Amino acid sequence: MADICFTADLEYLAARLSLDILEHEEILEVVEGVADPTKYPDMLVDYVGTSDALERALRSFRAYLKDRGVTVPDQQEAVWPVVQHHLSRIVAGEVSPAQGLRSFKLDLWDFLLNQGSSNEYVGAFYGVETLVGLYWARDDLLERDYLTDELKDLLQQKWPADVCEAAKHWLDTYGEHSRMEPSEA
Repeated sequence: MADICFTADLEYLAARLSLDILEHEEILEVVEGVADPTKYPDMLVDYVGTSDALERALRSFRAYLKDRGVTVPDQQEAVWPVVQHHLSRIVAGEVSPAQGLRSFKLDLWDFLLNQGSSNEYVGAFYGVETLVGLYWARDDLLERDYLTDELKDLLQQKWPADVCEAAKHWLDTYGEHSRMEPSEA
């Protein structure tokens, strides 16, 4: 992860920590960017398999975040910066729409399924229901036997632009770590 010391990157990692999806390698990348890693020695520990070492590493990482003015949000609030991170990368062209939505799904799918705030569509509480639909629609539509090859080609060509448009719309509506409820948009 490039330029990990930017506050937005640390906010993204703090959000991933809150959602319990932060990987050990991500903490090590932060340590590599720290001028004096000995100030946070427990972040250097390979904690795989030991809960005590993991707790020390996470405690040290939380101290590092706090020293930089980054708070670890609660799980409901943590979703916003994670969504913003993935959609910004799609819109900026840093990743393809397919890769960006795949990363978005890997980070958030379990949480969105279990958040229970919407009776209608997965992700509606966070305004991402269109993106969730686009993620699943691509493969679902292309597998249909009744679609002609010409229509499948058209769908393949149009889908990336649809994802970019939906991502841009979300960023315009909820972006920059918005804490606004979708109903207030």
